[in-house]
Amino acid sequence: MDKITVIIGKADSGKTMKAKEIASSYKKENVTWISGKNWRHDRPFLYRSCNLNTELIIIDDCDDASHIDGIYSSMAEGIKVDKPYEESFYIHPKIIIGCSSEVSIDDFIQSNAFKRRVTIIDCNDGDMNPKEKAKELFNKMHNADNVNDNYPMCFDTAKQCALVAVDEIIKAIKIADNITFMYVIDYYKEIKQEIEKL
Repeated sequence: MDKITVIIGKADSGKTMKAKEIASSYKKENVTWISGKNWRHDRPFLYRSCNLNTELIIIDDCDDASHIDGIYSSMAEGIKVDKPYEESFYIHPKIIIGCSSEVSIDDFIQSNAFKRRVTIIDCNDGDMNPKEKAKELFNKMHNADNVNDNYPMCFDTAKQCALVAVDEIIKAIKIADNITFMYVIDYYKEIKQEIEKL
């Protein structure tokens, strides 16, 4: 049985972006996203958005590490998909769980059983935080010298330059038309939103 991949990290640490990065290697119609808020693995029709071709399930914002055991146990014979008024069927997808900020790596490392069942990706030390990237890009623009004088750009000019830079990056990714990089567009869109908030 495959291990579950668990992505942990604080808010805005890039957990969803990392899940999208992994999902980009699958056909979009074979990936199912499920909200992990108030998750209960025994809830009826939990996987009703899945189909026979589902290869990857991403459970986003899971707020309780104890649910991992239940999910893992349900994988033993495959994931049972129940839909109203339809016959049940089983699928054998890979599973990614993005944990909310209430879940820490300590919830996993204390249990040897969890080590056998879970592969952990820790985004807390990563460089995927759109808010930090937005500030970094703005600061680079703000501190850049103007051509005609040696004073930093004014706030509004620096902000506009940072937005133009992000737009150019998004445009370049679209031109490349490489599906493995398409998740990066969402990342830079989030950076753009953070710059606009400045």
